[in-house]
Amino acid sequence: MSVRNAASLVMAGALAASAVVALAPVAAASEPTASVTNAGETFGGAQAWAQVSKKHPTRTAWKTSDALRTGNEGGSEGLSRSFIRLDTSAVKGAPVTQATLRIRNTGAGSCTATPVELWSVGPISANTTWNKQPTKSVKLATVKAAKGRPGCAAGNIEFDATALVKEAAAKNQADVTIGLYAADEADTTAWKRFDVKSAVLETKTEAVPTVSGLGTSPATACTGGFIGNTTVNLFATVGGVEAGGLTAQFQVFRQGQGAPALTQSIAAITGRAATWAVPDADLPTGDYTWNVRGVNATGQASAWSATCAFSVDRTRPSMPVISSVEYPDATNGAPAQTGTARTPGTFTFAAGGADGDVAEIVYWTDWDSRPVSVTPGSGVTLVPPTAGPHSVRAQSKDKAGNLSDTATYHLFANGSSAPDARPI
Repeated sequence: MSVRNAASLVMAGALAASAVVALAPVAAASEPTASVTNAGETFGGAQAWAQVSKKHPTRTAWKTSDALRTGNEGGSEGLSRSFIRLDTSAVKGAPVTQATLRIRNTGAGSCTATPVELWSVGPISANTTWNKQPTKSVKLATVKAAKGRPGCAAGNIEFDATALVKEAAAKNQADVTIGLYAADEADTTAWKRFDVKSAVLETKTEAVPTVSGLGTSPATACTGGFIGNTTVNLFATVGGVEAGGLTAQFQVFRQGQGAPALTQSIAAITGRAATWAVPDADLPTGDYTWNVRGVNATGQASAWSATCAFSVDRTRPSMPVISSVEYPDATNGAPAQTGTARTPGTFTFAAGGADGDVAEIVYWTDWDSRPVSVTPGSGVTLVPPTAGPHSVRAQSKDKAGNLSDTATYHLFANGSSAPDARPI
């Protein structure tokens, strides 16, 4: 697979815990390479490089195919410095814990280890010369080494580039540029040569948790819904990290407020729902939004999730009003005029009081205890099965599910010439 084809396989999302993101050697020195992700590792390399010489202050050595030189070789070469632009696009925004630059040292002035310095520097281009060098910024590391001679074979030198790559990741930089300098540029035994095609930036990152599966109990849609006078449970699933020490951080906002009214951290197990039972007193009647994020054991946090909404209604509706023309109220005894057993009568169920959010009325009778739901104001035909006293009971239910007290309607059915049905 070519570097360009493999680049299309870059996977989105958080890297696995302590995942290694390696910027590997370039495939060819003729053009920059893109980052490539495969099985949790990201490969890239030197995008561009330049070498400058004090003896040739206006000469450009841009993307040279020769070894990069650092230090004072004396003679015709004199003092050189080298610069490399490295790809960091794969770690944009990632929590970097460690970054190491490895580059092969292919030549040295002697086998006595001498110090070489790694610096962060400004941008480089095809116009980079000794007279137009990038600005030195921060010294990142100093390594004493000597490789690439008889008695001290060529091999990799490693520099700690953590500070530079951390900053690049935090700033979402697609690349960084480093400079290689001899610590003592007057020492003609301290020069070194490097193979730019061997440059590898290996970056370790810490996994950031993921958050999914937001929900409430009682259940509401994320876009909003009503919950009655009961305990509200908020839950979400935190994942993406295998190690322990996960927490789910919840925050709840009252409508129109920018700062959270409530916050809570709940211990979480990866891949399982973490639930917060919000105290009733903290959620009075009103409209709310909420979100959640995951935090790992070292404090790395995911982004806040999308925002969900819900409304709480802790006010119970008034009792419904039951009435019937055919079977008038018999609370104080049998009315003078009332219906006859087994004769249909219309019973109306109206919302009581000034409640405007009654969604339904549930009724049942002493001869049929199965609850039946009707729209407020509806008329229902009921048939008392036997002569004598009977009752119809009903409760109002609002859109949050709150139930009123039970209203009881007493009625009396006169006897008829036909015998009453036998009680079941």
